[in-house]
Amino acid sequence: MKLHEIIEANETPGLSIEIQEIKKYKKSLLTYYKHHNDQLILMVTDIYNACQYGKIVSANEFNEAVEEHINTAGMTEGDKECERELIRFDSILLANL
Repeated sequence: MKLHEIIEANETPGLSIEIQEIKKYKKSLLTYYKHHNDQLILMVTDIYNACQYGKIVSANEFNEAVEEHINTAGMTEGDKECERELIRFDSILLANL
C-alpha cells in the first residue's frame, strides 16, 4: 500500500488497514495527522496469526471510533461488549508503534 491509499482507507468507515503497512509510513502518518492537537491512537481492530489490522484515530475520538467499528460489523450485544474490551486492550499510541 502507498501512503495515500493508507490515508484513504483510514478515512473509510468499517475499513481497517494491515498494521505492517501503517508501520512502514509511521513518521509520515504522524506528520500528516499532526493537525490533531491530541495523541493519535492505533486502534487495533482485528488480530490473526499472520497479521493485525487497525485504524489511526484521535484520542478524543477513540470511543466513537470503537463504536463505529463495532456497529458496522453487525454483532450481537454480547459480542459487541467483548469486542469493545479487546479493542481497548490491544490499541496503543501510534508514536509507540
